[in-house]
Order: sequence, then C-alpha cells, then structure tokens
Amino acid sequence: MVWERFHHICRRSLAPLRPGESLAGRIRAVEADPDTAFYGARLKPGTLPRRILDRIAADPNQDRACRLLEFYASLNLDRETTHALKLKRVAIYLAWVSVLFLVIYGIYQVLVMQGFIPLPETFQIQIPSPVALFRQYVWPFAITVVVLLGLALVMGHALRRLVDWSSSHGRIGLTRFLAFPGARAAYADLETAVLFPLGPDVVEGTSKIASHLWKLEEEGNEIRDEVAALVRCRHRTLIERCEKQMCVVYTFCILLIVLTIALFVAGGYVPATMLP
Repeated sequence: MVWERFHHICRRSLAPLRPGESLAGRIRAVEADPDTAFYGARLKPGTLPRRILDRIAADPNQDRACRLLEFYASLNLDRETTHALKLKRVAIYLAWVSVLFLVIYGIYQVLVMQGFIPLPETFQIQIPSPVALFRQYVWPFAITVVVLLGLALVMGHALRRLVDWSSSHGRIGLTRFLAFPGARAAYADLETAVLFPLGPDVVEGTSKIASHLWKLEEEGNEIRDEVAALVRCRHRTLIERCEKQMCVVYTFCILLIVLTIALFVAGGYVPATMLP
C-alpha cells in the first residue's frame, strides 16, 4: 500500500501546473488531499517513498524533477515486490513456541517441583551432579532461556521489518545488528536500485549495483526496466536470506526448548526413580 500511494502521488503531480504553482507545491497539495488516502496511509518520514518525493520536490530544475516523477510513476514497485509469507509463518510459530515454553515452565514449577523438591532431603537420596546443579540454578537457567527466546522474537520482528524494505529499517535501529550480512547487503542493493535515478550523490559510490546501472547508462540503455528487474531479483534474495536466518533461529529455539524440557523432567523425576 505504501508504494501504491507513492505512485498515485507521482502520477497526479504530473498534471499541468497552474500559473505560479511549483512542482513542490503540487506534490504537497496532492499529499494533503483526503482522496489520496484511498491509496494507502500517509508516507512516514524517513521511508524510501518519502525520501524520493522530498528529493524530487527539492530539485531546483523543474524539468528534471518532472522527468523523475514520470520515471517513478511508470515504475510499479508494488508489483515488483514479493510477499514473505514463509517469513511471517516462521515468526508466528516462534511466538507460539515461546508461549508454550512459558506455559510448560509454569506448570513445572507449580504442579511438579512442589512435590519433588523435598524428596532428596526426606529420603537422603544422592542425586546425580548435573541434576542437582540444574535444580539449584533452575531460576537463572529459566531466565536465560526466556532472554534468548525474547532475543529471537526481536530478531524475527527486525527481519520482518527489513523485508518491508520501503520503510528504510535496514539502516536504522536494531535491524543493522540483528540481520546477517547477506540480508543487509540485499537490502542495500534494493535501496541503491530504487534511489539511483535521483543522482550519484544519493547512492553509495562503492555499490556494485550503482556501478552496473552507470555502465548501462553510459551504453545508452534505458534503465527503467533494469531497475524494475533489479528490484524483483534483490527483493527475492532479501526474502530468501531473511527466511534462512529465521529458520536457523527457529531451529535453535526448538532445540533449546527441547533441552530445557528434558532438564525439567530430569530435575523432577530422576530423584523419584531413585527412591528406595
């Protein structure tokens, strides 16, 4: 929906200007029109569509600004992107797994351990050292597991925001630190491809995507189709890399919970099996 609103603003701003009206004023008027809400929510500051429109509106060369509007109006970025359904499913599974762990831990503490804690002292049982250690430090262990699961949930949320690449979250907040390098690189390529028409000062000079598009321009090629193709390819790559990272996180959480449940069972029932 973000890109739908952006493209509508670009198309509508291309209408002939009234006498004395500037292109920047036209863009602001279109954005302020309540009818624009039919195409999606207002563009938030810092997002890619917002940055593009601000750059075009600030361009002192109206002819160049109009050409940029025409370029972006014809570049259907919403159609070129892929929805990361698998990533959303994994994130939901991860949330449910975390809830399941908390429920199991609550049941373990309330219904199981209250009956088994006194057994070793009552019957003078010498329980194995690993089990004794776990029983002694069960609270720090549980807190550590909860923290790790919380970190995994935060990572899942950050990756979902990264896939929503129009929001520019790939360069801000925890996403820069929680996403693996491959995902961050794919996001940077997406930004470079979309911002490239605005000029060399907007994109990173060391970007291979930028170098590729500059070479195409020097050869006299029309880059509109190339930008659209790059957006499709790099967005698919971004989703694939984020999904792989989420699968690694999900597998880690499952193994962690299985290990924790096994320790819970051992801590409660091993002493019971050693009763005389």
